[in-house]
Amino acid sequence: MLISLYKRNKLIHQSFILMKKLLFLYCLSFLILPSCKHQDGDHDHDHDHDHGEVHDSDHAHHGKEYYEHRVYEINNEVQQEKVKTFIAEALIPAYHRHGIESVGAFENIDPAEQGYEVHVLVPLEKFEDFEHLYDNIYSDQAFLTVGAEYLNLSDPEQQAFDRINSSLLVAFDSMPQMAVPEAEGDDHVFELRSYESFSELKGRKKVSMFDEGGEVTIFSDLGFKPVFFAEALTGDQVPNLVYMVTYPKSSDRKSYWDKFQNDPRWVAIKDLPEYAETVSKIHSHMLKPIAGSDIR
Repeated sequence: MLISLYKRNKLIHQSFILMKKLLFLYCLSFLILPSCKHQDGDHDHDHDHDHGEVHDSDHAHHGKEYYEHRVYEINNEVQQEKVKTFIAEALIPAYHRHGIESVGAFENIDPAEQGYEVHVLVPLEKFEDFEHLYDNIYSDQAFLTVGAEYLNLSDPEQQAFDRINSSLLVAFDSMPQMAVPEAEGDDHVFELRSYESFSELKGRKKVSMFDEGGEVTIFSDLGFKPVFFAEALTGDQVPNLVYMVTYPKSSDRKSYWDKFQNDPRWVAIKDLPEYAETVSKIHSHMLKPIAGSDIR
């Protein structure tokens, strides 16, 4: 009886020691794992720079970005100069002061032929950043002072633009963050493309073609140096998606698209039944950066 009791107490003691060791190892894992995670993050950061500068690489945020796409509808060169000066000297610096980097601002490469509108692309880390953005900017005294001539116009005959069309976009899963290409000289141009769909589900399926179908990868592999791919959540062309690619100069566009059309990966997916009738209308704008643009 005494021997049996002794063995039982010894077994309980050994079990208690084992539990203490397991608890120690469990606690130790919380000290080790964050360090490993940080090292993995550093590796991903280095990989991002192989494809262009990811504009928020200095921040902890790694989720899908949102973008506001603003289009200033303009009738003539006089209006355009007013808008371009305002954007360069007042608006973009205000975005910077409120924590928004890598703002893009563009005009058509031939405004007299293609139109005088000005495009502004505003990257946002999360949806909530948009809620109070313009409350903050229009309370910014430096913005109000520098932009006073534009903001305080009182004569409708002297208006700087007709309308501002604003749409809110969310990045694709396959390219969750903007990549700012390195500037390649004064001839460097951008193409902003928008694909409309005739129904919501067809629009979603076209996004899937870019993501799961591999269309985004094809653009990257062929050297288009895409800046972003995104689906429109709001705007006057919904359902639609929007993306931006680049060329060393405008005359290079055809050779890039010839490569795309002949790529075997594109040939393999373009006629698949699941992607049929996903695009009903395409809009294309050949753009160049204006003064003040962070994307050049």
